[in-house]
Amino acid sequence: MRLNKTLFISLAMVGVSSIGLISPTIAQSETATAVKATQAEPPKRDQRAVDYEKTIKDLQKFDGAFTIYLRKKDVLAEIGEDKLGKIFCLQGSFHHGFSEDPVQAGSPIGGNAVDVFRFDKADDSTVWLVRPNLSYRWDSSDPLGLASERSFPKAILDDFRIEGYNPETKKYLINISSFMTGDLQQLPMMITILGGGQYSLDRDKSGVDKVIQGGDITTIRMNLTYNGRPSMGDNPLAALLGMQFVNQAEDPRSMPLKVTWSMWFRDENSTYMPRVADPRVGYFTQDFWSVDRFYRRDRTQRYINRWNLEKKDPKAAVSEPVKPIVWTLDPSIPAKFRPAFREGVMRWNKAFDALGYKNAVQVVEADPKDKDYDHADARRNVIRLTMTQNSAYAIALFRTDPFTGEIHNASVNLDANFLHYVNQEFLRSVIPTTAMVKARTDYARQGLTKSFANLPQPYEVENNNFAKVGNTKLKEMQKLGWSTIVCDQANYAVRDAAMKYRMALANGIKMSPDQFIDDYIADVICHEVGHCMGLRHNFVASTNLTTAQLGDPAAVKANQVAASVMDYTPTNVVAILNGNEESMHNHGVGPYDVFAIQYGYSDKAGNSPDAERFALSQIARNGGRPGCGFMTDEDADGLDPFVKRFDLAKDPINYMAKDIQSSRKVRRWAVANMPRNGESYADRNSLVLGSMLNQISGLSSLAPFVSGVVGNRNFRGDVDEKPTLSPVPASEARAAMMLITKEGLSLDSIDIPDSILNNLSLDYNTGDGNQFTAPIRGLLVGTQANLMFQLLSVDTIEGVLENQFKQPGNKNAYTIDEHYGLLSSAVFGELGKGMNVNSIRRELQASMIYALTIQAGTKGISSEIARCANDQIDRLDSKLSAAIASGRIDSTTSSHYRDLRRKIARFSSRIAVEQ
Repeated sequence: MRLNKTLFISLAMVGVSSIGLISPTIAQSETATAVKATQAEPPKRDQRAVDYEKTIKDLQKFDGAFTIYLRKKDVLAEIGEDKLGKIFCLQGSFHHGFSEDPVQAGSPIGGNAVDVFRFDKADDSTVWLVRPNLSYRWDSSDPLGLASERSFPKAILDDFRIEGYNPETKKYLINISSFMTGDLQQLPMMITILGGGQYSLDRDKSGVDKVIQGGDITTIRMNLTYNGRPSMGDNPLAALLGMQFVNQAEDPRSMPLKVTWSMWFRDENSTYMPRVADPRVGYFTQDFWSVDRFYRRDRTQRYINRWNLEKKDPKAAVSEPVKPIVWTLDPSIPAKFRPAFREGVMRWNKAFDALGYKNAVQVVEADPKDKDYDHADARRNVIRLTMTQNSAYAIALFRTDPFTGEIHNASVNLDANFLHYVNQEFLRSVIPTTAMVKARTDYARQGLTKSFANLPQPYEVENNNFAKVGNTKLKEMQKLGWSTIVCDQANYAVRDAAMKYRMALANGIKMSPDQFIDDYIADVICHEVGHCMGLRHNFVASTNLTTAQLGDPAAVKANQVAASVMDYTPTNVVAILNGNEESMHNHGVGPYDVFAIQYGYSDKAGNSPDAERFALSQIARNGGRPGCGFMTDEDADGLDPFVKRFDLAKDPINYMAKDIQSSRKVRRWAVANMPRNGESYADRNSLVLGSMLNQISGLSSLAPFVSGVVGNRNFRGDVDEKPTLSPVPASEARAAMMLITKEGLSLDSIDIPDSILNNLSLDYNTGDGNQFTAPIRGLLVGTQANLMFQLLSVDTIEGVLENQFKQPGNKNAYTIDEHYGLLSSAVFGELGKGMNVNSIRRELQASMIYALTIQAGTKGISSEIARCANDQIDRLDSKLSAAIASGRIDSTTSSHYRDLRRKIARFSSRIAVEQ
């Protein structure tokens, strides 16, 4: 039988063979079988995927940058296969603290740069936590790349167990529980050091408090409870490291903490470009040794710390930023003070306005309804109050990308005691004990023959008080991977406020206490936010205006009290004396701040950091303009008299004379107006003694004018270029000596009224009055001797010699012969005038004879110093002899002079024997 072509094809589709037709029943059956066969069974699933799903099935899940699962005490992270080997960032902060700084709410765990790691798969059961080598960097294509690869290894810091792998989603489940306890950051050791005992983590009482997912950041807040065994006495480990802090926990056996960890993958598509540093403009930097700079003198590459600020419309003259710098006021700040906090932040917009940014800096308040608000996470820039027992500090806590220096986020801590002390007109001046003054005097005596720079530094002097050097603890913390930015501005400010508010009252200024407090808050916050913009201290900014200009409200309004809020600027006493309330403090950023922000935040001037160098150098070369100079912490309080903390005026000697005038005025005011009936004498006495010691301390700061050098960071060809190291002019050296000797070492320098000498008790409520015997004579003797020893130190005399050598054609140069003569005339002002010598002056004169004989008779000392010292000894011996023979002095003075002559005679005899 023949079939047509169409029929054949149709039959073939339903089961007709090439032989012939099949019955319909058979055809239907076989068709069903064929259809079923075409519907293939799903492939058998990989058991690993099934097990993975079982593992996470009943776990609490948090989706975000890192998908987190919680399993009882365990923290599990889901990591895509594509994320292995990718850099991620970890930022740890204390949600709340337990001691004085550095462990307060918001304080960073570790350094200012965020930690960066990557997950590398080691085998099927383990993932390594790897940190790339950031200290040494090279390009793999560099000819020295292979040598570098073999020389600068990465770090494998931890390993995590792989709890599962899903081959279908290509995701790993990693147990990161140990990562969240802070072991990697050596948190347990820091708790032991700072807590004052031996502490260990109680894992049963520790665990996850909260997981917050927001944007590209995953935040995990941990409850970490440490059990401790209090140390009997000092904590030996803390003592070994030179670190002692107040533990504010209720019971030292229990240390419950909350720690906030924020994690995010580094943005590989970021438009941020690092910006190179310039020593003429003061930024904190991210430093590393660069193979790219191998053949340069300086192989260190330095990128400044700054925010990634870009305009929405780059072509517009004025544009809002793509991402403004937004600050959040934490609920810990009382409503009364929030306007001042806001004002301090918003002052920075002036600097960004100059670059064409609109609303670059903004302030918001924390939303009380936001359940995910955490002041310590990395999603916000927070200003908060903290609370310690007695400190009054402020600190900037910004966190940077260690590759580029970009600032990711920042916070500012202000200790609430700052508000308390200023609000209560805090007047407890730091009065050193006689033992402290003696220790300082003994140390100062060593400087008569040895440079202070070469002496061991057991103490540092701050406002006439002694404290163990703090650098030891900071260095030890850095060894443990911790670091912080040291800023004492708030500490200085609160002390300055106590004195200057009373000075204002003494000068008839009826300033509201609230306004005075608000001015201080705004100034301190502006300073700390400046650090968070990346700016370092600038301790030459306070010398922008002259003393006369500081008394001119128009000049102050145009330039501020100081050229930068990054200086430690005291209250303007010239404004106080002139009754200019509005000129007492900075009320905005200064010309240096605008200049520095221009360098750091101006638009890109090239497509790479090196391509920007020339354009940036054209900005930096303006550092020689008035108000744009820069000198920082490493330069301060040394031989440059213009680079000091809490000084003021382009002519500091004239300003100091005004400060002393104001100190005297406030002492007289205190005696006339304090205390009122029913009040203790303690506040008045603190004010009187504090103002007197402040006067001596201020005079001590003028000593570098006698022998110092003026530094400058100019490069050749800079605008208004000045010498980089030049001697202090002789006229200023003489002016400084005249003021120091008149107000610190002369007959008239001590002016405590006799009427209060028997009422100098301090506060018994605070314990300051207990065992305090008002050793005024010892304090005055010690402070005057210290001032004299400073002027006679080897550092000072060698500086005078050096400056004279560097001015060979200057016939008017200040010489060491003139220096010894001025000092001797001040200390022995009564000699040859028939005047009797009181007890304090007798001590000072004996100290000078001691100093001169030490310098005249010490082997190895400069022959010029020995010559001048011997000459002064001979001159004084002759005058002492004549004074004794005159019969015009009382028996005590005559006995004192004979004793000085015996000391000189013993010295002369010893020298004769040695020769």
